[in-house]
Amino acid sequence: MDWVKVPLVHLFAFILQTVLIPFTMTRSVLISGVSTGIGYHLLQAYYRRGYKVFGSIRRESDRERLLSEFPDFVPLLFDVTDESAIREGIEVVRRHLDGKGLDLLINNAGVAVSAPLMLIDTEDFHHQFDVNLYGVLRLTKACLPLLGAVENADHPPGRILNISSISGQVAYPYLGPYVSSKHALEGLSNSWRRELYPFGIDVIIIAPGSIRTPIWKKNSSSGVPDRFRNSIFGKYLENFRTITLNTGKRGMDPDEFANKVVAISEKKRPKTRYAIVKNYFSDWILVRYLVPARVLDWGIHRQLKK
Repeated sequence: MDWVKVPLVHLFAFILQTVLIPFTMTRSVLISGVSTGIGYHLLQAYYRRGYKVFGSIRRESDRERLLSEFPDFVPLLFDVTDESAIREGIEVVRRHLDGKGLDLLINNAGVAVSAPLMLIDTEDFHHQFDVNLYGVLRLTKACLPLLGAVENADHPPGRILNISSISGQVAYPYLGPYVSSKHALEGLSNSWRRELYPFGIDVIIIAPGSIRTPIWKKNSSSGVPDRFRNSIFGKYLENFRTITLNTGKRGMDPDEFANKVVAISEKKRPKTRYAIVKNYFSDWILVRYLVPARVLDWGIHRQLKK
């Protein structure tokens, strides 16, 4: 019966390496911008899933608040615009991992600058890119050795998820800086995926639509700035603000979104891009693929001039 024992030994080793070990080892994830909004819900979802969660925050007060809720969470105090602080944060991650690799990086931190392109200050446009694009570049570069972009890595390659937006492929007026940054982020993500292919590091784009987070309540308390309201765009901006707030209030539940992201990140063979919206046909397929660009131009204008 010796001829039976050899295959059984190999079968057991295969099961151990591919099934048992991955589910008994604690997986790790670093999420940028976890204090509130989408980032907070991602932190919550991965923490409940049993991950070792590292997350960036910008205020010391957020550290105590999050640790009281997630005792094993590791807060990293840095802004994605501060390269030196990022390096210090990643060194904390390295020490915690103690020779193991980082399984997952989620570039979530971002801001949204809203203004007519004709009137926006160049500094505001630059800040939009400094956070949403260059911030991703800085943090990803710092994490790549931990993700396996080194010669003869002694741990399995990690994976990168970049939080874009449906605005990464569909442009809306008065969000020009934000839309531009997300279009650029998607190009960066696709280039990076092909550059990191030799190391086995995958890069996946997550493109959410409206997510029902407190940011909508915050925005509803502030109107259109006077310098924009009194401009030739004033009427359109007031209507745009109303439409945007109503869309946000009807957005996807943030916990549902976070759970979808977790599921995507754990797929063996994920797609390169996922649009996560509440109504997949009307919120994505229709505006991205079925409605001609000129018709979409007219439809948006008609809504805003009411």
